Amino acid sequence: MADLRYLKQRRQAWYFRIAVPAELRVQLGKADIVESLQTRDLSVAQTRRWERVAHWTRTFEEMRGNAESVPWKAYRETLDQARAGAFGDAVRDVHGDEVSSSGVDFALEAIEAEWLKANPDVDAPLPAAIQAKIDALNDYAKEAAGKTLKVKPEYGMPFSECCKKYLEEVKAELTNQTYGQYQAVFRLFSDFIKDKPMRLIGPKDAINFLDMVSTFNPNWGRSPKTKSRSFQELRELYSGSEEGLAVRTLNRYVTSLSCAWKWAKKRQESNGENPFDGLFRAVNAKNSETYVPYEIDELNQLFSPLPKNTALWEIPLVALYTGMRLNEICSLAWENVRQQDGVWYFDIVAAKSEAGVRPVPIHSKLIWLLERRANDPKQLLWPQLKPGGPDKKLSWYLSGDFSEYRRKRGVIGAGKAFHSFRKNATRCLERSRVPQNEAAEIIGHEKAGITYRVYNPDGMTMQQRRDTVEKIVYQGFEIPRSGGQG
Repeated sequence: MADLRYLKQRRQAWYFRIAVPAELRVQLGKADIVESLQTRDLSVAQTRRWERVAHWTRTFEEMRGNAESVPWKAYRETLDQARAGAFGDAVRDVHGDEVSSSGVDFALEAIEAEWLKANPDVDAPLPAAIQAKIDALNDYAKEAAGKTLKVKPEYGMPFSECCKKYLEEVKAELTNQTYGQYQAVFRLFSDFIKDKPMRLIGPKDAINFLDMVSTFNPNWGRSPKTKSRSFQELRELYSGSEEGLAVRTLNRYVTSLSCAWKWAKKRQESNGENPFDGLFRAVNAKNSETYVPYEIDELNQLFSPLPKNTALWEIPLVALYTGMRLNEICSLAWENVRQQDGVWYFDIVAAKSEAGVRPVPIHSKLIWLLERRANDPKQLLWPQLKPGGPDKKLSWYLSGDFSEYRRKRGVIGAGKAFHSFRKNATRCLERSRVPQNEAAEIIGHEKAGITYRVYNPDGMTMQQRRDTVEKIVYQGFEIPRSGGQG
C-alpha cells in the first residue's frame, strides 16, 4: 500500500497537506495547510513532501515560541565551534586539496546517529535545530577548503544581533532617551517576530507589528517589568487602549526599525527592499495636531477637586498660565524665581532650544507660589520630584503620573496630554490678538522673520511681558482653594 502521509490528490495532481495545531488555528486563520507539490508523479510527491513537513513543523514551533526550533542559533553556535577547532581541522593532501575533514565527519556521524537512535523512522524530517547543525558543519568544511560560504537566509544574523551592533555604532550620536526608545522598540519587534534573521523579515511582519502595537496604551513602556515581559504579555496588558499610540510615536518606531534594517543591508545581512518603507502614517486633518488644548469643562474635571499630590495640580497650573514646557517647570529652583522692574518672573535656563531660554512673568493666578519661597536658592520649587528615565529628567515620573491621573478623571481622547496646557496658553494669546512675535517670546519659540529676531534680540520689556502673560484667561474656570482628593 502506497505511503500517502501528508499527501492529497486532486485531478491527478498531488498536494501537500498538514493539519494546523488547534492552538495555532486562530492565528493562522485555517485548520489545514494545503500546498501544490507541482507534480502528478506519486514518487516525486513522496520525496517533496518532507521538505514541506520540515518547513511547517519549524513554523509551528516558532509560533509557539520554542527557541530551540529557531535554526540560526544552532547553526551559528555550531559554526563558531567548528571555527574554534572544536571538531578538528580539515586534512589536506600535498596539493592542497581536501581529502577529508575527520573531525567534522565524526561530528556529523555523531549527530545523525543520536537522531536515528531516538527516531528509527529514516523518512521522518530532521528537526530544524538538528538540520542547522548539519548544515553548519558542512558549510565549515567548504569554508576550510577555501570555497565561498553562502549562508542560507534562515541562518543569517538575527534581528536582535543586528540591532545590538547597530546601536553600538550609533550610540554616541543619540541622546540617552532616544537610545532607550530604540532599545525598547527593537526588543518589542524582536519578540514579535521570534527574533528571526534579518534576511527573512518581510513587509507583512512590519505591517502586522505596527497594526498590533498601534492599539497599545501610550504608557506601555513605563512599567519596570516591561523588559521582562513578552510581546504577547504586553499585548494582553496594554492593547485596546481608547487613545492608542500617537501617529508621531508610530512613525518614530518605523524610523528606528528602518535604520536598523539599512545598517544590516550595508553589511549584506538583509535582502531585497526595506520592509519598513512606505509605512509612515499619513498626517492629515484628523491627526495633524498631535496635541490639542483642553476645553473648560475638561479643565474643571482635572482641577476640581484638587488631588492630594500637590505637584499634580500645581505644575499643570503653571503650564496653563505660562505655556511653559513640563521639564522647564520641573527644573525650576528658587534661584530661577527673580524680580525685575517690580515684576516677578521665572528665569528659564534649562530649555529645549536657544529660543526657550527666556524670562516668563509669573501670572497673577500663580502668585501664591511666592508665599512658600525657600531660603535656599538651590532648592527646587517641587523638591519631591525625583529624576528618572535615561536622561534623569525631573519630569519623568510626573509625566506618567499625570497621564494616569488624567484618565482617572475621565479626561481622555486623542491629543490630550500634559503638553495640551501649552496649547491652551497659546490659544488664549492668539484669541486676545497678541502678535505672533510677542507670543513667541512667552512660549519660547523662534521669532518669525529677521527684523525683530536680529535687530531687537532683547525683545519686550519685563512689564510688557507681564501684560502679555496676563492675557491668558480662562472664562468659566476657577482654581479651587485647596487639595485633598485623588
